Amino acid sequence: MPAISIRGLDDKVVDRLRRRAKRHKRSLESEIRAILEQEAEHDQRLNAAKRIRKIAKKLTPAFKGVNTLELLREIRGYGPDRP
Repeated sequence: MPAISIRGLDDKVVDRLRRRAKRHKRSLESEIRAILEQEAEHDQRLNAAKRIRKIAKKLTPAFKGVNTLELLREIRGYGPDRP
């Protein structure tokens, strides 16, 4: 696993990170790792959502005037009497 060094971090920031790590019962290194992993995951979800919106925007004209609820029911094999 690659190592990362962060230089020039303000002492106040390090103190806040230490307090946060203590609250979560982790080492400072584990806390920083958790923060980085969480932010990377969040960024990945945002990128996925952006791609979905882009695809939906392209598909919207194709479905203009289509009852999407009825279309989903048909795709799933539901009859008209099944909600």
